[in-house]
Amino acid sequence: MQEPNLQQEAFINEMAGYAGYLHKQGWTSEQIKAALITRGLDETNAACIVDGFERAKKERLDNAGTIVKTILGLLGLAAGK
Repeated sequence: MQEPNLQQEAFINEMAGYAGYLHKQGWTSEQIKAALITRGLDETNAACIVDGFERAKKERLDNAGTIVKTILGLLGLAAGK
């Protein structure tokens, strides 16, 4: 059984935090991935981090759409009374 490389895990976590910062600054996925690779992260882990942000963004948009539909439905019911 292979022991975890704590230094590598710490570096990946640090890069994930950096990616979050860049994401909040409005960087695109490709820009973030390139920045992570430039800082020494391998392409596979950089892609995984970026994909995670994209997935989270899509889920937030899906949730927002559901909330808007619910509100519109409630307003429609209220307007019908």
